[in-house]
Amino acid sequence: MSQATWKTAELGELGTILTGSTPPTKNSEYFNGKVPFVSPSDLGKRKYITEAQRTLSELGAREAQCIPTGSVLVTCIGSTIGKIGIAATPLATNQQINSLIPNQMACSEFVFYQLQRLAPLLRKLAGCQAVPIINKSTLSSIAIKLPSLIEQNKIAEILTCWDKAIELVEKLIEEKTRLSKGLARDLLLGKKRLRQFSKPWVESHIGDLLEPIDRYVEWDDDATYKLVSIRRRAGGMFMRESLKGADILTKTLKTTSSGDFVIARMQVVHGAMAITPPELNGAHVSDSYVTCTSKDPYRLKTEFFGYLATLPQLWNIALLSSHGVSIEKMTFDLRTFFKHKVKVPTDTAEQCAIVEFLDVMNKELIALKSYQDHLIQQKRGLMQQLLTGKKRVAVEN
Repeated sequence: MSQATWKTAELGELGTILTGSTPPTKNSEYFNGKVPFVSPSDLGKRKYITEAQRTLSELGAREAQCIPTGSVLVTCIGSTIGKIGIAATPLATNQQINSLIPNQMACSEFVFYQLQRLAPLLRKLAGCQAVPIINKSTLSSIAIKLPSLIEQNKIAEILTCWDKAIELVEKLIEEKTRLSKGLARDLLLGKKRLRQFSKPWVESHIGDLLEPIDRYVEWDDDATYKLVSIRRRAGGMFMRESLKGADILTKTLKTTSSGDFVIARMQVVHGAMAITPPELNGAHVSDSYVTCTSKDPYRLKTEFFGYLATLPQLWNIALLSSHGVSIEKMTFDLRTFFKHKVKVPTDTAEQCAIVEFLDVMNKELIALKSYQDHLIQQKRGLMQQLLTGKKRVAVEN
């Protein structure tokens, strides 16, 4: 078995580095052909690049200097520095991308993973100038550790296995998210019913279902307050920070309890509404938040309304209940919100069953995302070991 010593090589030694270019846009004959014309927005999603948002004709590709399959693309200007990909078909790139056409010393996939590992270094080399940039000579001088070509291929093969697993889980998450959203919408609007329920749904004013409740705290500069916020687009409530009373400028806070329906007045038009989860029971919100409870728990479970508030229909009601000249500076009016109607099951057991069903779907998605994060962390650890030679792979001589 071979365990040859690794050497250090600059990227410029591993092939030809070309900077992309854009054909003259005034000539329409250069564009809308079959050759992908890659820009930074096309990189970072997948390892292998087969298509782009824009295309060039054969004439345009010659003008822009087409690069061959197997070339490694890296963005070297602006906020997207460090986004990389491998050309899986002949293509062209714009001037924000440099491409390495590997020679016989280097495996494309190995160089790809080395640049992926070194992305923070690339951003650091670009500096803090107004438009961060890595020029061709700087990119060419970046040094990487290089084993034999056989070992490069083996390392790339191992890391590709992790990429495939991560991509498979990502596709599963995307598909499950799509199906979950559709099913949640149909269940929450009564378009689909759980088979054990048949009682009718009724339209009710929101104000007949919810009522505001204010639990203002007795201020204590020595007390610690858990401050929470609500994310836009039904992103849920989250812990922001814990502060001593003396360190908080605005001395008006309210306590929120598990099961409260909470509205962020300033962001409600963007879907910033959520139920207080059990783990944040007793947390605190400012007076710019509205906290509500169910008027009658035998008529409405707030958890059901919390899921209802994840739908665009409720965001639209929030928008119609707000006024102002700019969507970012609109004022939410709770009384108008309460005058709008929503349709809910008359049987609270059905509300609870829908909540339980949707909770299970969300937990499955959370578990998948956690598994994907675990795979990503594993891959990062492997990259650090395999791409620096700290851990060697067995290859035949």
